[in-house]
Amino acid sequence: MTPQKCVLIGASTGGPEFIEKIAMVLPKAYPYPICVVLHFPMHFSASYAKRLDEHSAVHVTEAEDGMKLYPGTMYIAKSGRHMCFGKDGHNIVIQLKNKNREELFTPSVDAMFLSAKDVFDPKHILAVLLTGIGSDGALGMVELKKAGALTIAQDEKSSIVYGMPKEAFARGGVVKILPFHEIVKEILRFGEKR
Repeated sequence: MTPQKCVLIGASTGGPEFIEKIAMVLPKAYPYPICVVLHFPMHFSASYAKRLDEHSAVHVTEAEDGMKLYPGTMYIAKSGRHMCFGKDGHNIVIQLKNKNREELFTPSVDAMFLSAKDVFDPKHILAVLLTGIGSDGALGMVELKKAGALTIAQDEKSSIVYGMPKEAFARGGVVKILPFHEIVKEILRFGEKR
């Protein structure tokens, strides 16, 4: 059965390095799935996930349609598809969705955040918005915060581009705004709560 808690992370410009740092410090026995959306060019997500998997204790994989979510596994959204969630019996599974014409980013952080809000108990979600240009993730963060999720955005000083976190904060979607090293600690602490 899928763990009922999850960590959601969205990032864009500068994000791959930060995600790599998170993957390196997570213990193999991390009790929840970690789902990541990065704004990657086409076909880059698979090689990125493979490289991370070779160097981290947690299992890292590119998200595929119908995949069950397991603890201690980091799922990297597939380039060109939205990573959403659905239920298959007692399990929560990944549902890959196609881009709508008007969407700027695919995968979209907002698509992941909003889908998770409807499938998980929001009070069991840790949503993190890291460095990146634009506003993707801000709408989803607002909705997750309203529903009771813990929402954290990266601060300006530690961001490469302070766009996405800034927009989420401006819209009132952020519970905590923290430097990157403190965000890593929050993710580890979240894993200690059962």
